[in-house]
Amino acid sequence: MTLSSIPNPDFVTLYDNKARWDLPDHRRHGFHNLHTTLRYGMSLRAPGVLPLRKEVDWTIGERSEVARFLAMPHFSAFVVVRDARILYESYAPDFGARQAASPHVYHQDDNQSDARPLRRRRPRRPRPQGEGLPT
Repeated sequence: MTLSSIPNPDFVTLYDNKARWDLPDHRRHGFHNLHTTLRYGMSLRAPGVLPLRKEVDWTIGERSEVARFLAMPHFSAFVVVRDARILYESYAPDFGARQAASPHVYHQDDNQSDARPLRRRRPRRPRPQGEGLPT
């Protein structure tokens, strides 16, 4: 028995040389679920992180232009950062801070003087040292 298949509709190149998942009508869902959509991909991250401290200014969210943006149907996340301070952040109900933040982003807790990760990474195994190992 031979099974027939069709091209994945999310990956077929359509309008403006873009795949369906990257077109405006599907982009929000596409980026929220990119980790499940793409089987193989490459992600680049900076080798260092900036410790951030929350100093919320609630008047930012009260501005009419910001409120209008936060009410848009395609809204996912909005963060205002100045220097190393988070001045304002807001997330859509279906897209929380844990989804938006990199696992390597650090927030400085008001109760602690040192930065702590939002989510802990698995410790790396030490690389073997010594002679005779390929470089």
